[in-house]
Amino acid sequence: MESCFYSFGSRLRQLVVASLLDRDVKLRLLLRNPEKATTLFGEQEEDKLQVVKGDTRNSEDLDPSMFEGVTHVICSTGTTAFPSRRWDGDNTPERVDWEGVRNLVSVLPRSLSRIILVSSVGVTKSNELPWSIMNLFGVLKYKKMGEDFVINSGLPYTIIRPGRLTDGPYTSYDLNTLLKATAGERRAVLIGQGDKLVGEVSRLVVAEACIQALNIDFTENQIYEINSVPGDGPGSDTEKWKELFKAAQLQKLFVVMDIKEGKHSILMVSDFFYPNFGGVENHIYLLSQCLLKLGHKVVVMTHAYANRSGVRYMTNGLKVYYVPWKPFLMQNTLPTFYGTLPIIRTILIREKISLVHGHQAFSTLCHEALMHARTMGYKVIFTDHSLYGFSDIGSIHMNKVLQFTLADVTQAICVSHTSKENTVLRSGLPPEKVFVIPNAVDTTMFKPAPERLSMDPIVIVVISRLVYRKGADLLVEVIPEVCHLYPNVRFIIGGDGPKRVRLEEMREKHSLQDRVDMLGAVPHAKVRSVLNSGHIFLNSSLTEAFCIAILEAASCGLLTVSTRVGGVPEVLPDDMIVLAKPDPSDMVHAIKKAIRILPRIDPQEMHRRMKEMYSWHDVAKRTEIVYDRALRCSNQTLLERLPRYLTCGAWAGKLFCLVMIIDFILWRLLQLWQPDSEVEPVPDFKRTELKRG
Repeated sequence: MESCFYSFGSRLRQLVVASLLDRDVKLRLLLRNPEKATTLFGEQEEDKLQVVKGDTRNSEDLDPSMFEGVTHVICSTGTTAFPSRRWDGDNTPERVDWEGVRNLVSVLPRSLSRIILVSSVGVTKSNELPWSIMNLFGVLKYKKMGEDFVINSGLPYTIIRPGRLTDGPYTSYDLNTLLKATAGERRAVLIGQGDKLVGEVSRLVVAEACIQALNIDFTENQIYEINSVPGDGPGSDTEKWKELFKAAQLQKLFVVMDIKEGKHSILMVSDFFYPNFGGVENHIYLLSQCLLKLGHKVVVMTHAYANRSGVRYMTNGLKVYYVPWKPFLMQNTLPTFYGTLPIIRTILIREKISLVHGHQAFSTLCHEALMHARTMGYKVIFTDHSLYGFSDIGSIHMNKVLQFTLADVTQAICVSHTSKENTVLRSGLPPEKVFVIPNAVDTTMFKPAPERLSMDPIVIVVISRLVYRKGADLLVEVIPEVCHLYPNVRFIIGGDGPKRVRLEEMREKHSLQDRVDMLGAVPHAKVRSVLNSGHIFLNSSLTEAFCIAILEAASCGLLTVSTRVGGVPEVLPDDMIVLAKPDPSDMVHAIKKAIRILPRIDPQEMHRRMKEMYSWHDVAKRTEIVYDRALRCSNQTLLERLPRYLTCGAWAGKLFCLVMIIDFILWRLLQLWQPDSEVEPVPDFKRTELKRG
């Protein structure tokens, strides 16, 4: 080693420098006050120890020329976690552990052989007790930011994360005294990876670990935690240190293999799930099934349906928690803010969940689960399945709730580009945090009829909830006009809702009982048979983020006529769909066009194209990428997250902050009443084990 540059914290500095001087390593030392070098290390020859004046907190103090000839760097700058005298002179964690590291790394030569950064255990667990207490003023956050900057710099690095430092400080200038310092009985060394070690470590052990890591090749681009315990240690024996570092990497390898086998543990949350039927329910179920096939663990949480309460298992071992909350309005639970906190916390701990995925802006349970999960430090993803306006009072209130939920969401998913634009405008969420992943269709379930249907009569199929936003009032005006123009056209209407009465009145008024069949609610298992009895699928929605029903119809070989609203134009190619304005006359014109081109439609060819365009496996793979990105996001303290809520409005922002502070306090009280360690985790069963049962 020809030359080194060292930037040290005062309490560890003397030990490392003394040891390196004893090994005849040429040193260059950065100090804010170079005069201290003589006090700290005595008189040294200039060709052995060069002292450079500089302050890593100030980028103007650092110049690339200061690092010419430097091959290795050790940086162990630091300050106290809580305000103290050491904070005087702007020695805060932000200035020292983040800005100081950033400034130093930014001017290091690209030819550097290695940088050793001394950080701290617990930097990846700053939202967990007891680390959250230590991180009240951000010390762990800023150390982690410093680590990330080093990792992303492209320089070869080794990061050492010590436990609580013991022994010292050593302020004697007598090197002989420093070299004779011992770690007492705590000489045995524990090295780990994955931020799992908790305990104390002697400064002497940390100093030796930094020196040994400099020239052990396989420690490059690795992060290690280090503790010391009573017993004999490796001393300065390089071979013993190699064994310790290698053992830590092997142990991590086993952990990583185990993580890759289980991958993510995902909690899907929504008020809308089976036995209820709809686009959101279908999306959650099919996405969960594909994620299970990819090796992830998936658990669904929804409210109780009638007598369906407790834990149920579905296909492939999909576990569903039907929590004992009854629906209040339109399958939504009554908002309680904090009532769901205990049960959500228990599920998260018992199932060893790594991230929470909420669905649908209508869902009260979704909003509460995301709020509690963020309070507890979990990464959260939200998928928006609907479009909303900006002017009516219902949309205004819903948009404010969405703004509150998405203010602190880790990542968001929308099912169309139109939906993304709508969600960004309503919530104020940065567009780069929102991903577009369209819905899909199970083409193995939705297949065309084996034989092509006769064109006499022509059957138009409608399968939808019969409500205002699904355009039921449009159907009342369109159906009689089409029946008048085409005597050989019949309609099949599947679905139920408050607008069904209007449709039945229309049928009676125009004497269309023999040409308009009202099926009522259609079970999802029978949707294919209804679709296979028709030629054209009619969608009259007034707003739609993405219509799964259109995909199901196209997969069954039906030509689609739809209103040009929301994300519908993104769903199918122009030759597979006829679009119209949400206006009765334009809808009739579109149906006339569809009837003209109907003879050119090949249901089997349409089904083949749908298989190529849409796949739930592809949706799962793309969602998996969002999960990976979410888990790479840094953890933040409550104090760092609160400013996001303040942007939600002059009064609403303050109210949202109060809600989150109370939620945080209640969570801490729950931890005191029942610590996480007392919540029994459930065993994970592999799919093969479930099949044997």
